Amino acid sequence: MTCAEAWELLLVADSADLRPGAPSELSHHLSICGNCRAAADQIVALEVALRTARAAPPRRTAREAAAMAAAAGRHARVRRRRILWSAGPALAAALVVAALLVPHGAPPHSTVPVAAAPTPPPLVDGSSGDVAVITTANPDIVVVWQF
Repeated sequence: MTCAEAWELLLVADSADLRPGAPSELSHHLSICGNCRAAADQIVALEVALRTARAAPPRRTAREAAAMAAAAGRHARVRRRRILWSAGPALAAALVVAALLVPHGAPPHSTVPVAAAPTPPPLVDGSSGDVAVITTANPDIVVVWQF
């Protein structure tokens, strides 16, 4: 096997064929050729590094971390909005029940204006010119007007 043939096989060979002692023509060539052996060792080392990198959790940059934090905040706001909107029908039902339970009419502590009773004519005629006595709706109150 020539080095050119070995280089083509290195790119498609299984990593087990690149280790020494494998029962293949490529492994035999690698045991006698130092340049091809160095290339095979480099390929095996890169495969190990790739497997290790794939197994490790991905590193996040500051920009990615900030984007993820913003997305988490956005998701929290959306969740709160959904909860509030889902509570809407229950709130509406509670308002209807409250409106039905509240008695209609004047509130118990409000003062209802009372129409003033018509003032009776004075008991004393004003022709005397000195005194006028006026009774009110309350029998205990009498107005005496002296002029």
